[in-house]
Amino acid sequence: MKTFIVLLLMSIGFSANAQDSRYALIVANNASVDEGVAPLRFADDDGARFFEIFSSYADQTVLLTTLDSESQQLFPVAAQASIPPSRENLLASVNTLKSKIEEDRRNGRRSEVFVVFTGHGNRDENGEGYLSLSDDRLRRSDLLRNVIAPMNADFTHVIIDACNAYFMVRTRGGEWKDDRTGVNLNDEFNDYLAGGQSSPNLPTVGVILSTAGAQEVHEWSVYGGGVFSHQLRSALLGAADADGDGIVTYPEIEAYLVAANASVTNPRARIHVHVRGPAQDASKKVIDLAKVSETTTLEVAGGQGPMWIEDSRGLRYADLNLAADGAAQIRLLRGTTKNGAYWVRTATDEVMIPTGTLIALAALEKTPNTDGSRGAVNESFRQELFKTPFGPGFMTGFLAARNETSETTAVMPEAVWKPQFTIDYQMNQAILDVGSVQHTLAASANLTHVNGIALGGFIEYGFGVDETTTLHRIASGVQLGWGTNVGPTDLRLHLRAGPEVLLLNGDQLEADPVALRTDAALLVVWRDYSWSPFVTGGVALDVVTRAGVDKNAEQLWFSPHAGIGVRF
Repeated sequence: MKTFIVLLLMSIGFSANAQDSRYALIVANNASVDEGVAPLRFADDDGARFFEIFSSYADQTVLLTTLDSESQQLFPVAAQASIPPSRENLLASVNTLKSKIEEDRRNGRRSEVFVVFTGHGNRDENGEGYLSLSDDRLRRSDLLRNVIAPMNADFTHVIIDACNAYFMVRTRGGEWKDDRTGVNLNDEFNDYLAGGQSSPNLPTVGVILSTAGAQEVHEWSVYGGGVFSHQLRSALLGAADADGDGIVTYPEIEAYLVAANASVTNPRARIHVHVRGPAQDASKKVIDLAKVSETTTLEVAGGQGPMWIEDSRGLRYADLNLAADGAAQIRLLRGTTKNGAYWVRTATDEVMIPTGTLIALAALEKTPNTDGSRGAVNESFRQELFKTPFGPGFMTGFLAARNETSETTAVMPEAVWKPQFTIDYQMNQAILDVGSVQHTLAASANLTHVNGIALGGFIEYGFGVDETTTLHRIASGVQLGWGTNVGPTDLRLHLRAGPEVLLLNGDQLEADPVALRTDAALLVVWRDYSWSPFVTGGVALDVVTRAGVDKNAEQLWFSPHAGIGVRF
């Protein structure tokens, strides 16, 4: 009997340790690091509302945002918990969560992390996506190397509501120019999106993005936030649970978002989301509604048309339009408002939802409701968002259509070889003792492979002058390069070799007029500009045949050099 009790207690302890730990890292920023870009109005509000949801679901939620004065009054708890969305604070928060995840792993617990960003997004001149922190760009490579990879959670859910969000995790056609250096996390993430398994960590990353291409996203004052963020929160709170099992999965979220926008005809208003579950588990749960604490569960039957839920702050909480064969249990958070009250509204009536554990909407009394609208995009949102009913039937048809097209739409191929050109100026130590410093102008053209190797050719002209002699040097030949990217820079090594002609005061050398030029150089390239500047340094070797008294002799001239240039 004692043995049985011990085993039972051990089993209980193991089950407790085996439970998943959940963490959320939310970054929300109204401002852009780019000059001339108007600030957003509601990105900070979206961050605060995601904070409210994940604070009721995750073991720890970190919020990086600066709420404006109005938002601080609406979200006092979030305002107190928030820190500025700077790069330093982001990396410090990643390290904090990394330590907790490592502790979970030592204690036999699995972990999952939600990484959420709302704010400005863009692409730089090289095509790399980036998000605006308060003081810096968070590039696609930064997201992978400095946020996702260090935490190394068992599963990571990436949610981005920003213009060009697609380019934070994915490339399109030949526009991408950054992934040309070595095998790195960018390549592994592309492989993950293609269904590959090359990385032990990245196949466990899922993405939910507000755009499926080079698109803008919208804020709407009626929602008090981003349209995509509001729709996604509605999905996470239970509106997307098509099969009613209390688990919201990636396919359900994608189908729900597609249904929400399916009837929007205005191209300026319609959004096209990009959702991909982890390659390790494409139907991975995003949220387990049973684990959302301190909620009132609202039962909503299907076939009632579009409806929305507001809280006592007057904020739009969730939207849904359930098909006749559908139903939903929406979780209403109790701790976000003073009295925890909610209202369900339609175009014609409204119902107040009292605080409780499980409440059926059909059992509550309705009262008349009136509303108005104006503006083209506003009208398109108001009349057409959530017009398509969502339920099991829509979900089945959506999955069938998605499976038929997934093989052709999963990944758009990139160019394997891409052209690259450089022009540079160098100062190098004199050769043939003509002058003390010689000057060189060089140009190169290369084809760069996605793995970082570059093959091409170069041509250069150099000259040196002293009191009696002028040296002209013309060289051309082949160039081999390799590089990797480090933060905002590319580090590249190139090797050059080829014949050169040396002229002294306009005449050829008296022995062999053709010399050999070899050169090894390191380039540090900044990618923040369309004409990427770089600095370079290295050493060249010139093999020159000179006429001697008895016989010709080979002379070796080593000449260190340094310079600047541009790459495009």
